[in-house]
Amino acid sequence: MPDIKPNLQLETIRCLPKGICSWNFNLSGEAFAADVAFNLMSEQGQILLDGLVFEVVKPTMFDGHWKLEYKDQEVASASKTTALLRVFEVSSVEAVFSVRPAFAMSNSFLIEQDGVVMGRIVPDHMFTRRATIHMDHEMQPHHVAFAFWLTVLMRRRAAQS
Repeated sequence: MPDIKPNLQLETIRCLPKGICSWNFNLSGEAFAADVAFNLMSEQGQILLDGLVFEVVKPTMFDGHWKLEYKDQEVASASKTTALLRVFEVSSVEAVFSVRPAFAMSNSFLIEQDGVVMGRIVPDHMFTRRATIHMDHEMQPHHVAFAFWLTVLMRRRAAQS
């Protein structure tokens, strides 16, 4: 496991796209800074967190499974529960949690663990890619960044269809 900061404290994290049409983001908070990026033609990408590079890998093109890797070692994985819903089950050694829309057809997502809302990812308004992450409970920073990456994936898919 990489040497990363302990659990992210209760915090508000700003998520700003790197350009007007970009799906890549800068995330910043009081004790949190990350860059989230997508590969151009795939559902893979990178998360740069406190100088550490995490890779988001999709092992096969047609399944709903992604891995978060650090130095070629899996630190978390996410699976879509069904093709019809925008719900992810994320698991790692430290935690198991879900990322799901706050309600049907919403671009706001909840990060839930054992039925408790750990945080909320909320667009600033419906006509922007800017968003805010409101952390209600402590979580590992790479889990928060991965959850945000998954929500952007869903918004990116919707925009492309």
